[in-house]
Amino acid sequence: MNKIYTIIFAALLLAAPVLAQETPDSPQHAPQLTCEQEMIMNPTLPSYYCDCKDQSKVNRLATLDEPLDITITDTVWYSTRLPLFLKGFTAYLYSECNVDLIVTNTCEAGGMYQGYTVTSNQTRDVEATTLREKMLQNGLDPDDPNSANLKMYFCIAPQVEGVKTRFICANYNEGPESTCDDCLPLLPNMVLVSSHDGDVFELDPTLIPENATATIDWISEGNCNLEIARGVCNYESQIEEFMPANSTYTIDASLLNSARVNQEKLYVYFWDNYGVGRVRLNVTVNNNPSTGCDNLVAPATDARLVLGTNGALYILRDGQRYTLTGQKF
Repeated sequence: MNKIYTIIFAALLLAAPVLAQETPDSPQHAPQLTCEQEMIMNPTLPSYYCDCKDQSKVNRLATLDEPLDITITDTVWYSTRLPLFLKGFTAYLYSECNVDLIVTNTCEAGGMYQGYTVTSNQTRDVEATTLREKMLQNGLDPDDPNSANLKMYFCIAPQVEGVKTRFICANYNEGPESTCDDCLPLLPNMVLVSSHDGDVFELDPTLIPENATATIDWISEGNCNLEIARGVCNYESQIEEFMPANSTYTIDASLLNSARVNQEKLYVYFWDNYGVGRVRLNVTVNNNPSTGCDNLVAPATDARLVLGTNGALYILRDGQRYTLTGQKF
């Protein structure tokens, strides 16, 4: 009998660890919700919650002192620290679609959130004061030393998936250096920051209609020297022009037409730019009156088109008759 009790006692000892384990129905063993299920359970979560939370999809961005320069076709996320945004930033977009930017300190709802849109083939400046005000509104003190380690998220989201998009982001007033080896395109109405002596930008004459005037604005409190080279970016220029502060240069139409016919690019250099300047290409189309027919001119707004007794059309202006080619009767 004692032998039987000994065997039963030993069996109970062996089974004790198994019996002590929690049952599958225990709360600690409740199935883990997927991110999508979390969003269904909590409607306050933002639409980007899952992407932001998935750390495998979040890249590290330490600083913009070396500008961020990426080519994407879909949304990308970066994690960083608060000081990165305290200088403000300038975003350059080379794409056929717009891009949305998100700056936030949490993947969930209720934290600091600031959204921006960068328009197709344009730039967007976000000054430091704008971001600081938003932080203060959300209870974040950017001047608190403890805020230096505050984690932030930066999202770049093309509005149309699959569209090739080049996105550049630099500290505000610290544009990316543009050289012959990596020359930024100068597009109509797009403002580029020039903060390096000898910045050069590429201008494609085919973007400028034949009946248009092209000018370049130098927007700065300081002077610079503008030079234009044709065909090759080799720092050998055909045109040199002194640009006072906040001045405009008109590109010679014959230079544009010749470069267009010969399929050559123009390279615009900015030398001796003491301080920071902004560069903008303006294109103004010259709408000369035309009937759309060769050798005919449209009547002026104060004239009338009259059918003569002989069946011929003529223009009557100020009591004087003119042919459709502008000659007096």
